[in-house]
Amino acid sequence: MSPRAVGGRRLQYDEVPAHVRGWVEQIVGSVRVIAEHVGGMSPGCATSLEAADGRRYFLKAMGEELNARTVEIFRAEAAVLPLLREVSYRPGFVGCYDEGGWTGLLLEHVDGRYPDFDDAEDFAAVEAVVVAQAQELTPPLVGLPVGSTMSGTARKWADR
Repeated sequence: MSPRAVGGRRLQYDEVPAHVRGWVEQIVGSVRVIAEHVGGMSPGCATSLEAADGRRYFLKAMGEELNARTVEIFRAEAAVLPLLREVSYRPGFVGCYDEGGWTGLLLEHVDGRYPDFDDAEDFAAVEAVVVAQAQELTPPLVGLPVGSTMSGTARKWADR
C-alpha cells in the first residue's frame, strides 16, 4: 500500500473543549465515540461518533493554539460545504462551529478506508470521484468562494 500522510498524535474527542462538544450534543444529542482516527497532518480531533438515535457523524475540530492555519482551512471548507449539492460520493454537511478560537466541522459519517493507490481498483474508484467532482464544479458554482487557482495553491505549499 502506498504511504499516506501521518502526522503526530491527534486530539481525542474527550480532549476537545467542552464548548465544542456541547455544540455537537446540541445538534445530535448524546453521543458515544465510535472511532478516533489517525493519519493526516493535523493535530486536531478526527472522530466518528454515534448519536443515541443510531445516526453516525464525523467531527473534525481544531483550535488556533494547535494550528491556526488549519483553523483557516476549516473555515474555508465550512464556507464551501453548504453550497454543494448532496451526492453519493460526498458525506453530507451537518454544521460548523466557529467560536472561542475553535472550529469544528460536523459531517455525516461514512464507512471507509484509505485507498491503496497501488491497487488498480482503488485507484480507478478515486479517479472516478475526482472526475465526477471536477465535472460538478466546472464552472464553479455560483457563490462558491474560489480563493486561488490550483497552480497558485501548489506554489503556496511548495514555498512553505
